[in-house]
Amino acid sequence: MLHANDLLPIAFTLPSLDIVVRNVTEVQERLQRPIRGEELSACLGFDDAARASEPAFLAALCRRSGSQLLLEVNN
Repeated sequence: MLHANDLLPIAFTLPSLDIVVRNVTEVQERLQRPIRGEELSACLGFDDAARASEPAFLAALCRRSGSQLLLEVNN
């Protein structure tokens, strides 16, 4: 059985942002503290004209959810 949906890329669209904000907000409310999310390496893109850039998507996520962003610099 393969479980990889936590590592699969998401489309940087408003509907995706709404889902991620809702999920992050729920976790923060349960923990009663802000969490830090980490950006994943995006190795494939989505062909969607309504798509935001990754930095704009992550900035909106942090702004709307009150979460923080952990930036990892890898090779």
